[in-house]
Amino acid sequence: MIEALVSPVAPPANGGSFDSGLSAQNRLTWPQERPLLRRHGLGPDQTVASVCCGGGHFEMLLAQEMDVREIAALDRDPAAVALAQARAQGLPISFEAGDATGLPWPDDAFDFVICRHALQTMSAAVRSDALQEIVRVTRPGGRVYLTNEKNSHCTGAPDTQVIDTGFRLV
Repeated sequence: MIEALVSPVAPPANGGSFDSGLSAQNRLTWPQERPLLRRHGLGPDQTVASVCCGGGHFEMLLAQEMDVREIAALDRDPAAVALAQARAQGLPISFEAGDATGLPWPDDAFDFVICRHALQTMSAAVRSDALQEIVRVTRPGGRVYLTNEKNSHCTGAPDTQVIDTGFRLV
């Protein structure tokens, strides 16, 4: 279902240029995001979930530099998940394919839940369901970390009004 609702400019991260672009994006944003994550409560020995993880570039940085206990990561694209699994061998990360609107994890399971650069690609209904799921799996007192692309960079979203509404909501 979600496949039909995701923007055509957000193709599966199947190891092609989209995956390379995500890798470069993560290398560029990591120096700014690392201190933000600490300031917003990410600390050692926490459990982390990452929703819409793509090829796992960001999750590997988290595992290597943030001393988290474990990371559970999910993406809708099985090819991206396979790439992430191959890259992250030996790190405390488990990757699986799945849908952000039906997360496979129990209620209150994580200290810190992340969804980066994905919400703007979803219709309002899908985004609402995904956000409800993100809150559901975050433990009481835990933190949610959401980021989106800069609004002017969202060229392929379902429509501009949906993106603008999503940014105001988030």
